[in-house]
Amino acid sequence: MQQLGLSHIEADAVQQMKNLYKMFIDCDAGQVEINPWALDPSNTLFCLDAKVNIDDNAKFRQSALVEMRKNSVCSE
Repeated sequence: MQQLGLSHIEADAVQQMKNLYKMFIDCDAGQVEINPWALDPSNTLFCLDAKVNIDDNAKFRQSALVEMRKNSVCSE
């Protein structure tokens, strides 16, 4: 982090990465994508948007997550 000039947010970044890893494992994820991360004026790190894909073979264990799925409808 120091090489990137981000040492002032290192603790926040490390904690968020640990949380992401835990979520990845606990939710049977195949993908967790964070884009973007941002800093507020007080240098607090926030995840602004995320994409999470749950392994199709684990959906029976993740019924609460499956119910939250956002379905988009394409119009022609």
